[in-house]
Amino acid sequence: CDSLRCRGVLVHFTLELKVNEGDGDASNLVLVHLGATASSGSTSPCSTDLHGGRGAARTDSRAHRGSADEGCGGPHLLAGYGFVPDCRVVTVLCKHNGLWMPALLRYLKRAFQLADTAVERVRKGIITNEVRLARCGPPPTVCHHHTSVCSGFMDLQYDAIYLRSRVSAKDCGGLLEKLGTTGQGTCSEEAVFLNGFGGSCEEKVAIGQISRMWAWVQKDDALRRDVEGLTPPETAQPLTLSWHDEHTASLLIGIESCAPLKEDLFGGCHTPSARSQELSAFGKRKWRDFRKGGLLVPADLGGTLATVTDNNFEEAAATCEALGLARPSEILPFVNGTSEQEE
Repeated sequence: CDSLRCRGVLVHFTLELKVNEGDGDASNLVLVHLGATASSGSTSPCSTDLHGGRGAARTDSRAHRGSADEGCGGPHLLAGYGFVPDCRVVTVLCKHNGLWMPALLRYLKRAFQLADTAVERVRKGIITNEVRLARCGPPPTVCHHHTSVCSGFMDLQYDAIYLRSRVSAKDCGGLLEKLGTTGQGTCSEEAVFLNGFGGSCEEKVAIGQISRMWAWVQKDDALRRDVEGLTPPETAQPLTLSWHDEHTASLLIGIESCAPLKEDLFGGCHTPSARSQELSAFGKRKWRDFRKGGLLVPADLGGTLATVTDNNFEEAAATCEALGLARPSEILPFVNGTSEQEE
């Protein structure tokens, strides 16, 4: 259909490691995604062959052996696990209501188990005058579930932000240990939808593990291989990225299912233990139950992200005032004139 299309937001992030301070950029190392494998069970090629906790970045020289010389995604690389070649830089799919910079930093921290100090150094290394904005198609191992849904009747188009961060091995020494060294491969895992991965055609929703293979590649080699996302297209628009401190405020609103020391309609008791109930005040399951099923929920408890404007805040304040909210310690009169304490 020419009038319908699905649009999303991607971040193409080039992580460039400056090994020798005196040499040019050609000798720098670039983190390149070689491809991915999928597993619907609890184990994956990374977890069975490599050491480390679940979801951690792991290194294995066997996985990368031969790929540096033969190009991204050699034909023999993990062929037994249904390897899908996808030679690109770090690519992050953003939520429609999310912020792309926090989404990128969270991905780096979770996928590679980086410390907060390492993530902050990577952020500070972003070259602000090289940010570009362009449109691209769906990456085969990142947006495969979108392709599975929209293929055949709706075009897929993504607004892609191209970022580059250059850090030195001296300032970020732990980065090589976490992400492997030259001649080794790095494996990261994430729980995602598997529908459409590798051209599969599941009718039901399938959630499982995707194991991604990474490697440090010299920048000039990556340019010769035409690594996706490394160089923005000529039609890309330049963006100006700047940093400044912003003072923010938050408002936490808690709704209890019943009064203290009482039992609610769902059988839960409001006791002084302050223990989290299985059901919310509206009788629904908590976010943590959905996370156990593999869904990418905001947080175990709460975690709702909302953007509040001045008009929204004034409307919320007027609603709270109309509700006549009171402190739990206050004695409120009933309609018949008696008080809650007398009752």
